[in-house]
Amino acid sequence: MKRVVLWGGGLAAAIFAAALPASGAVTAAAPASPPAAAAAPDAASPNEALMAKVHEVQQMVNRLIHLGSLSGDLMEEAKQVKLVVDRAFDGSVGGNAVRLHLAIRTYEDFRDHLEQRAAALRGASAAAAVRQMRADEVENKAHALLPRLEANARRIIEHLTDGHSGAAEASEAEEQRQVVGQLQSALAANPGNPAARVLALHGALEAAQGLLAKRSQRLAAEEERMRTEITAQRADELFRLLKQRRNLPMATQVAVLRRKEFANDANAQALLRAGRTDKPLYEQLQAMLPTVAAHPASADTSAARKDHLAAAGSEGRVHIVSSRMKNAVQTMAANLRRARQELAAIAAEGSAGGRAAAEVAQARDIVAGLDHVLSEVGGTSDLQRQLDAMDEMERKLKTWMAAAVAAR
Repeated sequence: MKRVVLWGGGLAAAIFAAALPASGAVTAAAPASPPAAAAAPDAASPNEALMAKVHEVQQMVNRLIHLGSLSGDLMEEAKQVKLVVDRAFDGSVGGNAVRLHLAIRTYEDFRDHLEQRAAALRGASAAAAVRQMRADEVENKAHALLPRLEANARRIIEHLTDGHSGAAEASEAEEQRQVVGQLQSALAANPGNPAARVLALHGALEAAQGLLAKRSQRLAAEEERMRTEITAQRADELFRLLKQRRNLPMATQVAVLRRKEFANDANAQALLRAGRTDKPLYEQLQAMLPTVAAHPASADTSAARKDHLAAAGSEGRVHIVSSRMKNAVQTMAANLRRARQELAAIAAEGSAGGRAAAEVAQARDIVAGLDHVLSEVGGTSDLQRQLDAMDEMERKLKTWMAAAVAAR
C-alpha cells in the first residue's frame, strides 16, 4: 500500500467535524464540485481521488486502534480521527468534498502528533543511554579513587588515635572523636556501592581536613607565642648578664656576646657589630630594647646573704674560688670545733660548776647550733654552702651574745 502524504489542518478541524450535519449536503461555505461534464471522459473525478485517500486513512486508523498500542491520549485522538473519517462517507455515495478534505487534514495532525511522540521517545532513550554511560563512567572513576581514599582515611584515623595528635581542649577532643567516628563509618558503609563509598569517604576526609587545619592554626599560634617568649627571655638574660658585668672590663662584657647561646641572637650580634666601648653594654642594649628595663635581671640582693665568692662588679654572678679561701674555711671550721668543745664542757658541768642556769641553757643551744653548722661544713665540698652555713652561725652567735649582755 502506498504512503499518503497529506498537508495542512489542525486539531480544531476535529471540533469542526463534530459540528457538521450527518447528511451529505454541502454547506454554503463549501466549494461547489465541478460539473461532471467538465471532467475528461477517461479521468477520475476529484471526489473519487479524495475518497481513495480517505479510504486508505480509514484503514490505517482502524488498524492502529485495533492494535491497541497507543497511549491514552493518542488513542483518544485516533478515535476522534476515525469519527471524522467515518463521517466523510455519510450521506452520499460519492462523499462530501469538504468532509473528505477535513478527514485528511485531521489525520495529518494525528500523524504529526505520532511523529512528535516517537521523536520524544527516541530522545528519552538517548538520554537514558547517556545517563547510563555517565553512571558507568562514575563507577569506573569511583573504583579508581577508592584505594587512595581508603588509605588516607586509615592513615588519618591512626594519626588521630595514636595519643600524640595534640588535642588541647575538650571541644577539640570531642570534634576529633566525631571525625574518627565518621571516618570509620565511611570505611564500613556501602561495601557494594563504590560511588556511595567515595562520597561518604570524601565527606569524612573533608571533616578531618577541617579539624587538622584548625589544629595547625592553633599550633602555629602557639609556636609564634613561644618564639616571642623565648626572644624576650633571651633579651632579659643577655641584659642580666651584661648588667652583672657592667663594672668589669669591656672584653669581659663582649665575651658574653660571643657565647654559643647568643650566636643567633639579633641583639647580641647588633652589639658586636656596633663595637662601642663608651658605655657599658647593658646600657647599649637597654637603649636598643627599652622593654628589657621592665624586667631588670639582677642577682639576689637579700641583705641576709653574703656572697664571699662574688667577683667585684658582677652582682654575685661571677665567682672566684681560690686555695686561700678554702684554707680560710678550714681554719674557721677548726675554730668552731674548739669553741664547741668548750661550750659542751660548760653545758656538761651545769649548775655544779657554778654557772647560772640561763648560761648553761644558752651553752647547750650554742652547742646544738655548732653541731648543725659543723655537720653542714663537713657534709659538702661546695665552698659556697660551707660559707653560708658559717654566716648563719655567725648571726646566731651575735644574737646570743646580745642576749647575754642584756641579761647582765
